[in-house]
Amino acid sequence: MGRDEVAGEVFGGERAGEVRVWEEGDAVTALKYSYLFWPCLVEVDGAVFVRLDGNSDSGLAELVKERAVGYRGGWADCVDSYNRFEVEQLFRAWHGQREWDGELHWELGEVLVRTWRARLAEGYPDRRFEVLLLEPEDGFGTRIDVRQVTPAVVTPDWWRG
Repeated sequence: MGRDEVAGEVFGGERAGEVRVWEEGDAVTALKYSYLFWPCLVEVDGAVFVRLDGNSDSGLAELVKERAVGYRGGWADCVDSYNRFEVEQLFRAWHGQREWDGELHWELGEVLVRTWRARLAEGYPDRRFEVLLLEPEDGFGTRIDVRQVTPAVVTPDWWRG
């Protein structure tokens, strides 16, 4: 099922998603969602993080350093785990389980993957990233994984303790 079919299922009708934007949307709501579709990027010790949680740049750096305490994986694992996003967990509002949620999360994920790839390419044109949409597995729902491929993430001295 594609984006338009999912929108038709959710809202009812042909071109339902487009119509809803024009009838119900407004610039304030669109601006809020622009942060989801064109996220802030933060670099901490050479690693790029997709920031969706409202932390400041320095707040995110502090959060990453706090997470380092007792973390069992390496620096690259920590970066990768922070840059893993379950699509259904991007929103706090919960409307109950719906039969089309899986398709909805997948279609939204496909759009986010495309826009995030463009955002990373614009923000860091000298680097290469993988932005992958992954099927639900191992207790995770549909998720997006962002990983810096080149240059490789280098472990900072403070991480080694």
